[in-house]
Amino acid sequence: KQWYQRRVAITAGVWGGVGLNFFICGFCFLWVNVAKTIVNAMWSGEWVKTQLNLGEMVTGCYITAAVLVSFGAIYGFTSPTQIMLLCIIEPFMMLINEHIVLYDIHVKDAGGSLVVHAFGAYFGIAVAIGMGIKASRLPSEHRTTTYFSDMGAMIGSVVLWMFWPSFNGATFASDPLLQGRIVLNTYLAIAASCATAFATSSLAHRGKFEMIEIQNSTLSGGVMIGMICPFHLEPWIPVLIGKHRHSRFQSFIVSD
Repeated sequence: KQWYQRRVAITAGVWGGVGLNFFICGFCFLWVNVAKTIVNAMWSGEWVKTQLNLGEMVTGCYITAAVLVSFGAIYGFTSPTQIMLLCIIEPFMMLINEHIVLYDIHVKDAGGSLVVHAFGAYFGIAVAIGMGIKASRLPSEHRTTTYFSDMGAMIGSVVLWMFWPSFNGATFASDPLLQGRIVLNTYLAIAASCATAFATSSLAHRGKFEMIEIQNSTLSGGVMIGMICPFHLEPWIPVLIGKHRHSRFQSFIVSD
């Protein structure tokens, strides 16, 4: 088993994260439309065709995002076949969880902080525990990043940072005023988390930036503000949320 995980990690390092994420995006976006039809039939008791439109495309992207979050917990330890199983099973679980959270408990979660990001993270951790995954089983050279991997991840972080306001406000296209408020609150939060992440990393590393911390921390404000981004907030509130949500403390835990 250790040899298998080591072999998978080496193979993933070659054609790696970009290719696997590309596969998940394409496969999940198609499969979630089938999953939505089945789950809706479970709740309503009758089969109704899913009408494909812009709104359904957006929800499909949200579900795919949750799978991508879960994949981050098991990347380097799974085969493509196991990843495909994850793509098939998790959308069902997420849709059931989403129905309970939004329609039974009546929680407001405009940006998917709970039903997308939190669910994807904990689902990925559960899969990792169930598979008995331990990073210590891999050689140390396969548990570190390289210049090229950090550069690619940083480009991806910049793209996510630019488009995160539209991610939070995509389902509110029918209300331009509310959508504008969501974009503003989200942008204030991610701007604050970005500035704080660079400042904190520089202080902690004596004038140098730690790329892994920057990649994670600059986006954390957009995740946390997701639940309350439609609310009418004073500007200092999203700034404070973004400022205190950066992942410096989490980085210590992961490193340990």
